[in-house]
Amino acid sequence: MAIVDRQQELVNLLLMLRLKISLLVSSLVLAGTATEWDTIIRLTDNNRAQILGLSYQKSIAVDPDGNVWVFWQEQRSSPYQLWFRKFDRSRQIWLPESQLTRLPAMANPPSAACDQSGNVWVFWHIETELYRGIWYKKYDQAQAGWLAETLLVPAVLNYLRKSPVVATQPGGNAVHIVWYGNPDTGGFYQVFHKEYQPGSGWQPAEPVSYCLCPHEAASIAVDSSNDLCVVWLGLDNGNQFNLVFCRRRVGGVWQDVELVSDLPGLLPQFSPGVACGTSGNWHIFWEGTVAGQIYRQIFHRLRTPAGLGTIFTVSRGVNYQQGTPSACCRGDECHIVWRGRTQTRPDWYQLLYALRDKNGVWSLPEELTNIDSGDVDRPSIIADSGASLHIAFQIAVAGNPDIYYLSGRVAPSGITENQPRLPVPDKGGRASNLSPLRIYNPLGRVVGNRISELASGVYLIETKSQGRNRFQKIVILRGKKG
Repeated sequence: MAIVDRQQELVNLLLMLRLKISLLVSSLVLAGTATEWDTIIRLTDNNRAQILGLSYQKSIAVDPDGNVWVFWQEQRSSPYQLWFRKFDRSRQIWLPESQLTRLPAMANPPSAACDQSGNVWVFWHIETELYRGIWYKKYDQAQAGWLAETLLVPAVLNYLRKSPVVATQPGGNAVHIVWYGNPDTGGFYQVFHKEYQPGSGWQPAEPVSYCLCPHEAASIAVDSSNDLCVVWLGLDNGNQFNLVFCRRRVGGVWQDVELVSDLPGLLPQFSPGVACGTSGNWHIFWEGTVAGQIYRQIFHRLRTPAGLGTIFTVSRGVNYQQGTPSACCRGDECHIVWRGRTQTRPDWYQLLYALRDKNGVWSLPEELTNIDSGDVDRPSIIADSGASLHIAFQIAVAGNPDIYYLSGRVAPSGITENQPRLPVPDKGGRASNLSPLRIYNPLGRVVGNRISELASGVYLIETKSQGRNRFQKIVILRGKKG
């Protein structure tokens, strides 16, 4: 009797394991999105340094026609100026490097964005006397040309305004910038905001932070309702180290300042940024440390209309130094890139990526580069109106950074009825060259790992690329034999 009971226990255990495996396979089949990456393109090749804006500034923009604009500080002559390259989508080519500014003072690395009308806005700051302040330059789509450089926010006396960040209203033409710097009366750096409306022009600058303590690293996002979320680093509330704070403007009314990075130990945090989700949701991200950790990690926290959610470690499983995150949203998805050291290449910073799907589930970090000389730095990511992602980053070899570009496309990873049918020949063709780990039928059952043995039907092919499992739907249409 004991032997029979033991056998029944083993049968029950096997059934439970089979159920868990089935549920796991089903979750893979029904996964919301996957990202496929193109080939990395080198945009500059000069023996002097090319420097992008900080990751949360974003030196990359995409216009409504799908043209991609990448801007940087060029150090091939003095004083350093801003240059750019444009990807012309209609011709499918990158146009040559072009000089953007010609000023008698050094332009610091830029921030860029594009509005709904196709105007491109580029902002930077200058610290040289007589030219000190926040500057901008606009590509006017109606005139098909660049307007003159404009000093938008002069700095009085010897005070500074630093590292402007620009964001444009989705579906509109409102433009918002934030920066940190001295008030006109001096004192600690504060965070400031300035807004442009097409009908009335630039509005007066307004302070966003108000605690009497130093502030830095301000960033901003705006939604289609022209609501705002601003984040920064500061010693607000008497904290000993820089923490991440945010303040929202909802319906034109500024809300209270909120502490975002209330991590154990309240240790120093760095490089905050924010991206706009849907329905009043804001994705806040940064790099930082937690009590008991050795390395900085990448953190994310969702601010919903109901309040702040839990803090999530995006770079989980990567036990090396991580930093300089940048994020963008496509609907309810959030895409983050950053630089980090990994177990495969612990001596060099690589480009890393993670996706938060519409269900709030994060993917594991994925390495997008595999370099063995020089460090990735200052990555920034944006999404266009379609399904494409665009990343600009720099790699420094022997202390000489050059600019690189990588595009990706977000596509469903599960079997859905609205996906295109992709006939696969019996011999040759891209799908036939895949090396599947597993092949699933529409019910989520594993049916083998050889495409040549499949009958006609719909399948999900699981492969592995750059350390990440990927899924591709195929439709097999076998011809008649004989």
